[in-house]
Amino acid sequence: MNKIILSFAALLISTGAFADDKGEASAKDKDCDNGSLTGPYTYEVSGVNLFPLPDVGLVTRSTHVVGQVFFDGKGRADFTGFGSTAGQVVDKIGTGDYKVNPDCTVTGTMNWEGPVAQTSTFNIMLDQIDNNPTTKKAYHGYVLAAAADVGSSASGSITRIERFPK
Repeated sequence: MNKIILSFAALLISTGAFADDKGEASAKDKDCDNGSLTGPYTYEVSGVNLFPLPDVGLVTRSTHVVGQVFFDGKGRADFTGFGSTAGQVVDKIGTGDYKVNPDCTVTGTMNWEGPVAQTSTFNIMLDQIDNNPTTKKAYHGYVLAAAADVGSSASGSITRIERFPK
């Protein structure tokens, strides 16, 4: 009987050691990199802009931007969409750079084109990553963006665009 108990204990210990090794490998598989943010995503952010008006000073206006961004997996991004501020809808087109950190946070810049060219910074917290250690693809994240030169800030989310078979 003691031999059976000792054999069972040895089996549990060896299985536990294997589970620890497997758990450690799984944690490493969840690390993110620039390749985690690859392909098309939709985005939606809302916030405020500060506008200087003659004889009034700075005026706060709400803003809302929706669109698509394509991340190339190497640190470059292309943005296209629409923004609404002070009752006007305008095209929002631009390019940017980004870096995905191992903890699945993202930092980057956006350079918006148009009559009022603007550079914004953004941070993303990726919160839905697949378990495939080869791709580590991100499906969703929360966004915080700001442009210090015009005093704007916005928050929202990005979601990966997926094509589903009919």
